Amino acid sequence: MNAMADNPTALHNIDLVLTTYGTLMRQAWLQQQEWQLLVLDEAQAIKNPAARQSKAVKSLRARSRIALTGTPVENRLSDLWSLFDFLNPGLLGST
Repeated sequence: MNAMADNPTALHNIDLVLTTYGTLMRQAWLQQQEWQLLVLDEAQAIKNPAARQSKAVKSLRARSRIALTGTPVENRLSDLWSLFDFLNPGLLGST
C-alpha cells in the first residue's frame, strides 16, 4: 500500500494525484481535501445521481472541474443532468 494512502499531509508538495472511483470511496481523506482541479475520466460512471459512487465524487471540493467521457450519454436526460451537476453543482436544481 502506498504511504500516501494513510497520510493526507503527504500531499503537501504533490502536483498530481490519480485515483480510482473505488479508492475515493474507501479513503475519506481524499474527500476532505480542497482540490485546485478535479478531472473526472470515464465520467459516465456517475450518470446515476443516486449511486453511492456519484454522491462521493460530487461531494469533492474543487475550484475547477472537468468531465471526460468517450461513452455517449444514452437516451436519458437524467444521465446528462448528473454529469452537468458534477460540473456545476446545484445549477440545474436537485434530483
